[in-house]
Amino acid sequence: MSETLLREELAALRSEIAELRKRLDSIAPAASDEIDPEILAVISATIAAYLGKRATIKFVRRAQAESDSWSSQGRVVIQGSHHLNSTH
Repeated sequence: MSETLLREELAALRSEIAELRKRLDSIAPAASDEIDPEILAVISATIAAYLGKRATIKFVRRAQAESDSWSSQGRVVIQGSHHLNSTH
């Protein structure tokens, strides 16, 4: 293959990727670091229902979308080690 043909293919691929990114952004805009107040209310209500009383939420953050299985398994182990007393 000639260098010109490879450059044309590369340019076409870049153009296609840019178009796909635009389409993806229109379907699901990039998530911001800020968590919606409605989501916080749902988290708070869930915790209150589980504990049987109101609790203060001090910190909430989104999990990384691109986390690997090692990180995911670590979170499962840590969260599973928390023994919360339920009033049920």
